[in-house]
Amino acid sequence: ERFCPAPEQATGGPAWIVCVARHVKVKNLGLLLEACSELRRRGVRFRCAMIGDGPCRPELEDTRVRLGLADVVEMPGSAEQGEVVKWWQRATVGVLTSDNEGMPVSLMEAAACGVPVVATRVGGVPELVADGVTGLLTPPDDATALADALARLLAATALRTQMSLAARQRAVAQFSVARQVDQLLALWSEILNQEHSG
Repeated sequence: ERFCPAPEQATGGPAWIVCVARHVKVKNLGLLLEACSELRRRGVRFRCAMIGDGPCRPELEDTRVRLGLADVVEMPGSAEQGEVVKWWQRATVGVLTSDNEGMPVSLMEAAACGVPVVATRVGGVPELVADGVTGLLTPPDDATALADALARLLAATALRTQMSLAARQRAVAQFSVARQVDQLLALWSEILNQEHSG
């Protein structure tokens, strides 16, 4: 079981907000930086890791510096699957700020690792995140709402624990590996059929 929740998080350290996403426009990662800036203004203690790389990275790095977040927001670049899992196991809360999204794998991974998430209510996200049960959904492109939801989860240990269990149970039920493999095979055969019939 490669995706498994980490042992109870060592208390005392900072809370980690983890985002695994390519640094491309549609992921709207600037929104996450704005929300982090807002959390900081409110005196919330946290660290944030933005795992990924892409054409928007230089712009995001500039924004991080401009908002004075260089000491709390890490941008370690893209990571191999094993490394990503380690980040999820360290995460207190996962986040996804996309303007549009299919079925984001990062949210499935977070759920499999028992990480509650805050995500924008777009595309397939509401199918993956049960609002108020496995995470919180916020309107797209609303930094204040995002910061509110993150602050709420970071502050409420009991709520996080409850969501963590629910996320994990749901992941096991819905996205078990066998089911994902079946879905992939179905998708491949569909693509191959289209190519042959085309």
